Amino acid sequence: MSWDIILFDLPDHMIQSENGLAVFDDDFDPPNMQPLDQLQSRISTVFPDTDWSDPVWGRLETDAASIELNMDETAPHTIITLHVRGHGTEDVMTLISRTDWRGLGLSTGGWLHLTDDPDKGRRSYQALLDTVTLAQPKPGIFARVFGKT
Repeated sequence: MSWDIILFDLPDHMIQSENGLAVFDDDFDPPNMQPLDQLQSRISTVFPDTDWSDPVWGRLETDAASIELNMDETAPHTIITLHVRGHGTEDVMTLISRTDWRGLGLSTGGWLHLTDDPDKGRRSYQALLDTVTLAQPKPGIFARVFGKT
């Protein structure tokens, strides 16, 4: 399980509804980002230690989190999906701000750059993880898998 975020290369004027959900036109198609090697280079400029041994599944270990970066295997590349484990909000916001990409938090449905609380989705994910791991009889499958024994 992870806190999941989709990165888009979108204009700055993205909007949210009053309840904080991202708003898309009915005919929305994400624009192409860049060729794979340029996406890797752009990410590696921000996080030089990103492991690209699998070209479409980057891995990054920071002091706060483990982050997997998943891209389409074939061009055009329109999104990057982040799978964040740990307290990686600051790392995610650094990537968003340094690349000018837009991050959509899948646990909240809102744009991370438009919210006063970009960590809300990670906290929701963590609360769910804590609930399923701690609710299991000693030690349940989720507790063993996620190291909460």
